[in-house]
Amino acid sequence: MDGFDYKSDPKRLLLYHHTTAQTAVERILSSRTLRLGPLKNTNDLKESRTWLFGFGTSSDFHGFTDDLEKQLQSEAAMWLQGTTKLLCMSKDDELQREEGEAIYGCGFCLPRMWAQYGDLHRGVCLIFDRLLLTEKITQQLDNRGLLKANDVEYRDEPIWNVLRDRTFILSADIARERGTVEAVSSHLAEKWREMYFRKSCDWRDEREFRWIFNDGDSKEQFIRFEESLVGVVLGADYDGDSWGREYDYRINFGVDAASLHWRNGVPGIMPPVEGPWVGFIHD
Repeated sequence: MDGFDYKSDPKRLLLYHHTTAQTAVERILSSRTLRLGPLKNTNDLKESRTWLFGFGTSSDFHGFTDDLEKQLQSEAAMWLQGTTKLLCMSKDDELQREEGEAIYGCGFCLPRMWAQYGDLHRGVCLIFDRLLLTEKITQQLDNRGLLKANDVEYRDEPIWNVLRDRTFILSADIARERGTVEAVSSHLAEKWREMYFRKSCDWRDEREFRWIFNDGDSKEQFIRFEESLVGVVLGADYDGDSWGREYDYRINFGVDAASLHWRNGVPGIMPPVEGPWVGFIHD
């Protein structure tokens, strides 16, 4: 699997998944699985709107009719978007912070993520060991289709840059001679980063790391995360009466939990549960 060198920076060994309490308890923790959902179901318009592809040739467009172009465009979008699944996480930031400020760099301490994905601070943040989760995903998916993992790059680009780097230009020669799947496969081998791991700068505070998987099937994919889950943080407005207290997570799911609270705009964790992820708070 091509992507980030996970061993290059020890601070970047944890990943964070914000979700609702119901989803965490009833789906993820109960089944011990994570879902890779359809690319087109994301809230990014780049990914949810159907891609429009152009075609380039090294010779001429003889036999490349308008009807054929429309057919190939539809087939390419279906293959590159309709059968691609993804799993998205947040990561710790890379800033060198003063003592007492380290918690602001933690992936579980992102107010925007809690508001947007964590049910307005009522949800939970699941914390995973990056190396172990990568190992589990690779074992279960790597031989079943295209699997890529990487940091998301945030960049605002003018339309002429997108046209110039040919991110959405397929080979008419390959499509005409060998079909859409071959044209798409050839293009994907070169442009997977630009298509799946590049987003506009407005999303950069999510600090996203993601996996994309394409096996030619539109069905969502589930992977067993097993021992890669190392902690749970409960949101500031989490409802313990409905979904359980910190100790319930240890009893029912075998994982330590702590609560995130805010006092006068300053975040903190209570109780100070021991675990491999809590160390980042005190560094």
